[in-house]
Amino acid sequence: MTTTDTPRPTAPAIVCRPWCSDGDGHTNEFLADDQRCWSEWEAVPLSRMPLWEDINRGWNPQKLEVATEAGPRRQDAVLLYEGSRDLDLQLTAVEALAVAAALTKAAARLMDGAR
Repeated sequence: MTTTDTPRPTAPAIVCRPWCSDGDGHTNEFLADDQRCWSEWEAVPLSRMPLWEDINRGWNPQKLEVATEAGPRRQDAVLLYEGSRDLDLQLTAVEALAVAAALTKAAARLMDGAR
């Protein structure tokens, strides 16, 4: 048997979160630290921001992407990502709710002032 025929050891399955985009227990991961659940990413286009140029000289609209992550050896996190600046934030659920409330309050003030 050659080394390419030897099965790679994997970690035992974990119980995935209901929102996990894979939902398979992540047994394909070699290390238990890599076994984590990810939700699908949701993108919010940022129409007031200028286009940005990527390394392939393509022009892209800016967007804020949001997902969740959890694992047996990781703290649960709400992930925020913005690609033009490679901004990667990890928030607790409480922090994410506080940001959502602040955004809702700011938007409500603007809409109320528009009347």
